[in-house]
Amino acid sequence: MTSLRKHLTVFFKKQKVRIQRLLPRLWLCFYAASSFEIILHLGLGLSELLFLPRIHCRGRLLLARGRMARNRFQEAIDAIDAIPEDGLGKPGIRARANRTRAEAARWLTLWQDELALRENEEAAGTAPVMQLITSKGPVTILLYEDQAPNTVANFIELAEQDFFDGTRFHRVEPNFVVQGGDPNSRPGSTTPAGSGGRGVWIPDESSRPDKRYHFAGSVAMAKSPDQARPGSTVANSGSSQFYVILEPAENLNAEYTVFGRVLDGIEVVESIRRNDDLLEVATISRPERTYAAETLPIPGIPPAGTTIPADPEGSPAETGDEDAPATTTNPE
Repeated sequence: MTSLRKHLTVFFKKQKVRIQRLLPRLWLCFYAASSFEIILHLGLGLSELLFLPRIHCRGRLLLARGRMARNRFQEAIDAIDAIPEDGLGKPGIRARANRTRAEAARWLTLWQDELALRENEEAAGTAPVMQLITSKGPVTILLYEDQAPNTVANFIELAEQDFFDGTRFHRVEPNFVVQGGDPNSRPGSTTPAGSGGRGVWIPDESSRPDKRYHFAGSVAMAKSPDQARPGSTVANSGSSQFYVILEPAENLNAEYTVFGRVLDGIEVVESIRRNDDLLEVATISRPERTYAAETLPIPGIPPAGTTIPADPEGSPAETGDEDAPATTTNPE
């Protein structure tokens, strides 16, 4: 055994330069895979063996990000704290480590409150539960009726009208977001996917004092970007498009309403690719009452059924909201 270890050590040392280039790429390739931590720990051991402190530190930082992506914030902090002091002296490593640790600490405080809420929800057993039937498999979600009642009503109302059936997930960004709910994403649509909705908007609920946050696996409403303020959104512009967040996202907490979370099937969500099908959104359980969302007219778009006289030139005016100008609804 000792002889084998010596031979392996000599071999790996001869391949040191190649390993130094390969390890970070290998880690990134497996970042979203279930085997990620196994492969990462093997690489960390190898980087220690070959005395590659910079690669080792990069691995620790990636381990912290991976644990944050599973809402394991204390473990992320522990991974940062395990970086050796000599490794923190490498260019840029200390600053990245400090930023990542501070972010994990902020999320940890929120997560402790979130766990208490989830325990109460499970004990009550009254929160609506829906299931996304996708071409990759089922995804079960629990809805936050107490903290986002109107957004939940909007989602249930549309689901039970079969609004989402046959649409596609038109936006998928690995390690960030999976987005669907746009009727324009159906095969054969002549309007670009990402620009559609239910024809009206709903009020935001992201400023409520009891709002929920963008932890990994959270479900939230997409909104229209504000063209006059890049990076911001138009207030109260949610409609039908929703997304599942794949990693905690602090930058979305201020403007986007979180209205649920994935109970089962997060691995299905992670496997979804652009244009995969959302076959159906089915109701599993919910309180027996009518779900009807408060809605707002889209500015500049006449309500459905409005009759508008012909213009002075005699050409017919467009009516209703089916021909309304497209609005892009992205999480950011």
